[in-house]
Amino acid sequence: MIKSNTIFSEKQKSDNASYDEYLNQIFESHPELLTRLMELNRKKEEIQELKYKYGNLPYPVVITVSGTPRSGKTTCIDNLFEFFKKCNLRTTCLEEPAGLIYQTLKTKEEKKQLLKDRIGFVERQFELGNKHINRNLNENDIIICDRGIIDTFIWYDMYYKLNMMDKARYNNYFKKLDEVRQYCNYFFALFSSSNEAITRDYINSLSIEPRTTMSKDNIENYNNSLMNCLSILSSNVDYLQFIDTTKCDRMEASILAASSISEEIKKIYLKRR
Repeated sequence: MIKSNTIFSEKQKSDNASYDEYLNQIFESHPELLTRLMELNRKKEEIQELKYKYGNLPYPVVITVSGTPRSGKTTCIDNLFEFFKKCNLRTTCLEEPAGLIYQTLKTKEEKKQLLKDRIGFVERQFELGNKHINRNLNENDIIICDRGIIDTFIWYDMYYKLNMMDKARYNNYFKKLDEVRQYCNYFFALFSSSNEAITRDYINSLSIEPRTTMSKDNIENYNNSLMNCLSILSSNVDYLQFIDTTKCDRMEASILAASSISEEIKKIYLKRR
């Protein structure tokens, strides 16, 4: 039987054996998942102890989760937010910059006009996303970004490869990576093959109409730029992890990301000793 070290209520503490048995029943068909979650729980408790001993992190950690549509990004973000809140770290989640811009639009015509200049739209996302991060730096230990400003470089690369701009404009935009260096930045790139992404889009919705944005060409163009940008981004962020979710369980990316970030946070705390 796998033993639990989780911090429970007083009532639960008095009957840990029963709760261990309960967990084993719940995870009877997924014993390996329970083992991995127990290891994550151990890391969570380590962070809780470090937070109690040393207080807030000496500087905030900005975590960006981005990647192929339908690669498990939203599930990963939701799980990370819950996990680090339970670590007792001050944690917030920032909405995708594109969504923030869309919220300012009142009509379909405004959206249509906005998308006529897709390059300008990406540039607006960076500026708005960067301001949003900076507004949240002083009050949080963990800032989780949905796509965030790092994702804009992938889209910029894609539009460049589609011959929608000249090389001078492309190179000038990538100078903005210097702004990313201003805070501790972790980037998780979730990847899925175009076929798997499209399949997930269909089987997880009530719509069987032909896709436009979720076309195979669009997804492959994005994936190609994602792969191209990894080496560039790796030298401009503090931590980068690529996670292929094509054949993974939906929890895989969450577990890998939470585990990696926990180890990095532990290192940050221990440097204070």
